[in-house]
Amino acid sequence: MIAFADTMEAAVAKMTDNLQGVREILIQTMNDTNSTADRRHLQQEYDSYLAEFDKIANTASYAGQTFFTGDDTIVGTTNSNTPFGANDYVFQVGSGASSNDQLWTRIYQFDIKVLGTSVQSLDISRDNAVERLSPYVDFFDQALSYTNSLRGAAGSLSNVMYHLVSNLTNKSMNLAVSQSKITDADFALETTNLAKQQIMVQAGTAMLARANASKSSVLALLQA
Repeated sequence: MIAFADTMEAAVAKMTDNLQGVREILIQTMNDTNSTADRRHLQQEYDSYLAEFDKIANTASYAGQTFFTGDDTIVGTTNSNTPFGANDYVFQVGSGASSNDQLWTRIYQFDIKVLGTSVQSLDISRDNAVERLSPYVDFFDQALSYTNSLRGAAGSLSNVMYHLVSNLTNKSMNLAVSQSKITDADFALETTNLAKQQIMVQAGTAMLARANASKSSVLALLQA
């Protein structure tokens, strides 16, 4: 379970890097010193960052379970009326079947479809008008804020799971100690009993030897 959260956090970190790259490209595009060739190169970088972001969003997984594809349930629509979903995960953290023995978490879909068609089709090679690109910079600021909250949630989930594992380990150890006290032998008592039995055996052997010796003496006298 901890590995699940850590893997998700690592994927979000890579997605954040790509979104940050997109934002930086937009800022660079606003520079009036860019030539037409420069803006074409910036467009290629912009598209590459988005493609890599979407690739991670659709392939990041743990044990075959993807994180950000929203396959389990539809939860709403984007600003462009594109449906988006969520993936629900239930982790068994106790020995029973009640809700107290389970941990539930929901991870919302977060890929290029959620970002919207206007982001995908944005042409930054055409011009560098600040008034045209500024709203996109603000949009990616919001997206980066969301990835930061995702990373925080992944870290929090990892901490919760770590403490759950620690608590279950302590319970297991305490149960083992209790069982040991009930079923295991009292070492001091059994050692004393062993010593007592050894002394009794040795004393019996000595008495038997004396008895045999006395019989031998009587026989010797009779034979004399």
